[in-house]
Amino acid sequence: ASPVALLEGALERWGEWAELRELIEEQATRATDPNQRAGLLRRSARIAEENLKNRESAVTTLQALWEERPDDRTVAAEIERLLGADARFTDLADHLALWASREPGLAERNAILMRLAALHEDKLENAESAIDRYGEIVERDPGNLAALRALGRYLPNPNLRHRAARILEPVLRARGASVDLVTVLE
Repeated sequence: ASPVALLEGALERWGEWAELRELIEEQATRATDPNQRAGLLRRSARIAEENLKNRESAVTTLQALWEERPDDRTVAAEIERLLGADARFTDLADHLALWASREPGLAERNAILMRLAALHEDKLENAESAIDRYGEIVERDPGNLAALRALGRYLPNPNLRHRAARILEPVLRARGASVDLVTVLE
């Protein structure tokens, strides 16, 4: 075994997690192979979360990795999990918005936007932003029933009806759904 591997093993046995993480971060800095670097950063984040109980540091490490690998859904999902676990809902909303903007697949992007809209509704109590996110989904995928239903929930609210109706009206008109359209326009 290499001297570095021996040192890693000793630090792990001794429970010197901060020193082990520092050593791994140093190795990641010097790594020339992107896959090796990614593995080291993942390990560093795992140590930060599990052994050091420092999810914020884990998030920072994973965000750096995600900047290098913006198509890595596993890293993005880990960031989402950690931010949610720490109830960092504003940061989570920013993360989900960025992830949705990077996501090339329609179904995946819609799923992310649905989570973002739910976050705006439930945790951030920002119905206007939730409606806008549902609107983004419907704009790209007018047949998305989950987003259409979510928008429909806002129609009884006189303060939000206009915003939701503005999104629903063209979709319902294009479908020829006159009964639904009458409800929206009332």
